[in-house]
Amino acid sequence: MQGRPRPDGVDKVKRYFPYIIFILSILFIFVGIFTGEASSIYKKAIAICLSCIGIG
Repeated sequence: MQGRPRPDGVDKVKRYFPYIIFILSILFIFVGIFTGEASSIYKKAIAICLSCIGIG
């Protein structure tokens, strides 16, 4: 027994949704890199790691 048929738009959205998410994630990564967020995150990560092992 099958359910009711879906409109064509729903199938297209389901098919292209992973690609849209992938492209948006790459876009946000590049925006973060160009605004300097990557370097601040690395500095914070180094400080946290050094404090965890007792050096910093």
